[in-house]
Amino acid sequence: MNSPARAWPAPVYIVLLSHGIGGAEKRFTENWIELRKAGYPVHLVVSRLTHDMLLEQPGMEILKQHAEHLHVFDSASHRYGATVRAVWPIVNAIPSGATVHYPLAHVPLLAWWKRQTLIISWVNVAIPSMKSWRDFKRVAVPWLSFLEAAKLDILNPNNLERLRQRSFLQRKLSLTRAGTFVDFERYAPSSERENSVVFLGRLEREKNALAFTQRIPAIARILSAQGLALPRFYIIGHGAEEALIRQLIASEPYAGLDIVVRYTNQPCEILSRAKVFLSLQRTSNYPSKALAEAMACGCVPLITDVGESRLMIGDTLGHFLDPGLLPEQMAARIAEVLRLSNGEFAQRSGTVHQHARSRFSVQEQSQYFAELYGFL
Repeated sequence: MNSPARAWPAPVYIVLLSHGIGGAEKRFTENWIELRKAGYPVHLVVSRLTHDMLLEQPGMEILKQHAEHLHVFDSASHRYGATVRAVWPIVNAIPSGATVHYPLAHVPLLAWWKRQTLIISWVNVAIPSMKSWRDFKRVAVPWLSFLEAAKLDILNPNNLERLRQRSFLQRKLSLTRAGTFVDFERYAPSSERENSVVFLGRLEREKNALAFTQRIPAIARILSAQGLALPRFYIIGHGAEEALIRQLIASEPYAGLDIVVRYTNQPCEILSRAKVFLSLQRTSNYPSKALAEAMACGCVPLITDVGESRLMIGDTLGHFLDPGLLPEQMAARIAEVLRLSNGEFAQRSGTVHQHARSRFSVQEQSQYFAELYGFL
């Protein structure tokens, strides 16, 4: 991205009202870093927990170089009300005329009261809708943010089309360019590969972490019956299902299987050597950062055919799986990759890597936000 030609009088504040880090927190922090490198007056507001966890990530020491544009709040509770009270001194001090960007939850009406430009990013899979009066609060807050916002940045293409049906929102809407992005200096193929299958993500129901683990013995039996050497299975991440997964793999059906369950903040070391990557989300695999990083490492992706998943890979790059995670289908797709000769795999892997490089550039997305903020 080109550096700005002049100073910009209206600063931008990206406010993350979350506690911890996931794909959204990493993505917006990395965009903020790119915008700061270009000299734009963009501030980042994060919780203490998010800040500390970001610093544990490789390459995030750069946060310290931009400390004067980084604002950290302490909250005794992760509840929304307590979070708003904790962040209030910071957001209330943002000057009139500034642009305030909330990628996740937001502080209602403050931007309107202070005559600021409000940008809302909607990163969730679904648009909130009411099925009963009990849903009122859950639905009302997001729709209030849609009405209050001057601009709506929408991550999911299907959600963009749904919101375009509301005439009063049409002029506010834009689609996040590139969806996600990858650090290609860290995520790249290794010349040495191992027969391994990797699941990487939060270990929770939406990601199908436990469901995949439950199918490993059946997958292994099918591969073994076909005369294939069994791969190592990696399950990388933390989450609500972790304890159940560890309990499960300690049981008798998993005896003799090579299964690694762990968390690492440098998954590139595993992905760069793996052959198969599983992205098994229940609703949509678009735009999975972990999937994009695995593709950058040249892993052949196997992904559930749900939502906008086909926007991530074409039919020739990987394989689409039935959402029911049929062991026979999963084993057949894994076997197809494991049977490739070294030369055949290198060619397939290289094609996947080049696709990732052409699609998932941080510069492309940070330029999109520079345009959204009015810098370009």
